[in-house]
Amino acid sequence: MILELAIFDIQAGQQSAFEAAFARAAEVISEASGYVAHELQRCIETDTRFMLLVRWQSLEHHLQGFRQSPAFTEWRAILSPYFASLPVVEHYTVPDAAVGDATLDVLFHKAHSHNAWTSRQVAEPQLRNLYDTLKWAPTSFNGQPARIVFCRSLTSREKLAACAMPGNRAKILGAPVTAIIGYDPRFYLRLPVLAAGRASLSAAIELYGANTAVAHEHAFRNGSLQGAYLILAARALGLDCGPMSGFDNARVDAEFFATSGFRSNFICALGYADPSGMHARAARLEFEEACECI
Repeated sequence: MILELAIFDIQAGQQSAFEAAFARAAEVISEASGYVAHELQRCIETDTRFMLLVRWQSLEHHLQGFRQSPAFTEWRAILSPYFASLPVVEHYTVPDAAVGDATLDVLFHKAHSHNAWTSRQVAEPQLRNLYDTLKWAPTSFNGQPARIVFCRSLTSREKLAACAMPGNRAKILGAPVTAIIGYDPRFYLRLPVLAAGRASLSAAIELYGANTAVAHEHAFRNGSLQGAYLILAARALGLDCGPMSGFDNARVDAEFFATSGFRSNFICALGYADPSGMHARAARLEFEEACECI
């Protein structure tokens, strides 16, 4: 991963207009292949100066991917009318170190489950980037049993909402995307590729194939783990999340997994939250209530 640092000097009096324009430009860059996250900061000492930090999966994703795409032309067309001079852009390596407080705030400390959503859409490249991020999460024997349906169209979200409890229907219909996180009970058929070279590969496939209950337990546990990583990855990539149960699993399976044999676990709305629908932060158990050191 690399960090792009761009310094924007904006024409005097145009700062607010630039910030409004940047909200549109952010939608363009966030759909680029290899984009991870960004933040825009305004300078305190020089109020016409802004600093943009963009995390990319690689230098090539920025320079050969985004910079040479029509999206970059659109990006510049939105922002360049406000420039007082050409931006200064540099790239930095991101050290392999523990994340800072700002990242922990995004992932945990200040993160919320959301119920209301803005009209801003989530593009398919963003969902591909989301999956390409969460797929590196650990699963037992690298089984990767999670199977995900991203309901983006109104038709698919209406079909999903019809399977949900009344209190969840507005959340599903209001979000630009709601993901069905399911799992494949026959995940073990992929192990010859996913766990190639493991000494116990044949024994594991035989065990799962002969014992449906063991295979189901493994798939459900590890699929749930991957679903949790989906939430973390979505937050890290700038999306808000609204995970839910409260739906008819059998009906969802019949509507969305009838031909595949996959099973639904939980659902998660994805998009850009409207804070007005956010509940106050509920209490959490303290360490002594939930944990024991022995």
